[in-house]
Amino acid sequence: MNMKIFAMNVKKEKDGCVYCKKQLIESINKELEPIREKRKYYEERPEVVKEILLEGTKKAQKIAEETMKKVKQAMKLDY
Repeated sequence: MNMKIFAMNVKKEKDGCVYCKKQLIESINKELEPIREKRKYYEERPEVVKEILLEGTKKAQKIAEETMKKVKQAMKLDY
């Protein structure tokens, strides 16, 4: 629907809130659809989720080790 017509209809309360809410619901559902599909994909594949988490954990541990080395050096605790 054309925005000018939409605005006129809302002002006249021809379509009012019901129309606005339907449009909003459609827009939200359209935006959420890819997210819902991705969620379903991972929900059906817990092993993929576990692998992603394990990889992330390994990366975080590596970064934490390097950070702690720097902290210990700065505090003169690297003996």
